[in-house]
Amino acid sequence: MNYQSYWLSLFFLYSLAGWIWETSFVSIKQKEFVNRGFLFGPWLPIYGFGALIILISTKPFSDSYLHVFIIGIISATILEYITGWLMNKLFKVRYWDYSSEPFNLNGHICLHVSIAWGFFSLFLVFFLHVYVDKFLLLIPRNILDIITLIFTVLFVADTTQSVRNALDLKELITSVAANNKAIETIEQKINEISTKLEPVSSTIKDFEERIETAKNIELELYKSNKEKLIHRLDEYKNKKSNILSILNNNITNSIESISNRLNEDITHMESESLQETLSTLESLQSNVNKLQNEILNRKDKEYSKAIALLHRNPSAKSNTLQDALKEIKNIYHKNKSK
Repeated sequence: MNYQSYWLSLFFLYSLAGWIWETSFVSIKQKEFVNRGFLFGPWLPIYGFGALIILISTKPFSDSYLHVFIIGIISATILEYITGWLMNKLFKVRYWDYSSEPFNLNGHICLHVSIAWGFFSLFLVFFLHVYVDKFLLLIPRNILDIITLIFTVLFVADTTQSVRNALDLKELITSVAANNKAIETIEQKINEISTKLEPVSSTIKDFEERIETAKNIELELYKSNKEKLIHRLDEYKNKKSNILSILNNNITNSIESISNRLNEDITHMESESLQETLSTLESLQSNVNKLQNEILNRKDKEYSKAIALLHRNPSAKSNTLQDALKEIKNIYHKNKSK
């Protein structure tokens, strides 16, 4: 037998078994079909790698239930921690998170899941693998080579595209977080100006109320799920754009008020202060226009890919960009509830 094909076959079979298990569990929990996992295809690599590591590490102790249980816990837990840590570092997103579970370590692993890996190791070594091994030995070598080659090509293509999507999600939530911070900063600066200058204050005193109104606007029912999502994306971008439009209008009014004031008979000190404020407002207006263009020009496809990835991983979290990640997840959840 070609051992390369044999081990690859084991990897794909156990990745498939893991996908069936998690997809069934999450689908029942979510009350809808969820194609679970980081990848598009019916495989969860952590189960494939986990099974191989368990089989290899427990081989010298395959006659001892206790040794298989303990070594299975240790080897699989190390794999899960390293995988979770690396994915969080690369993509700024935790695709699974045990932070709320007792006896967890940095949210990547926890006690009850590690114990589950131990029982899985017993089931794998003493039952499941016995039949899988016999099944693979029945397949002619040339057929097995062809099958593993096909699955390897599909797996590499799937992984490549999924990594791209994960990097796109990272870029999207980073951008959303930066935009939100910029909008918050602009609002704060306008508030500061409004407290200093009466002409400005009178033009923007209600802008916070108008912004809150813009944030709470909801669109009504749509037909298909695709239509719903398109409208939800339009709604999301329009809300952001409306907030920026309100800011822009108030800045414009403030600039006009200050310009009119500068044409009046005022002291040199007041004139300098107003000129400085005017320069600040013009800079803020430029930033608002840039933000508005960036939000409106971002393609729906970017959001759709991100939402699809988050739908497959409903427990995904981010240590540094959680608010932005939640904002993107809410587009899907609101779409689903309509």
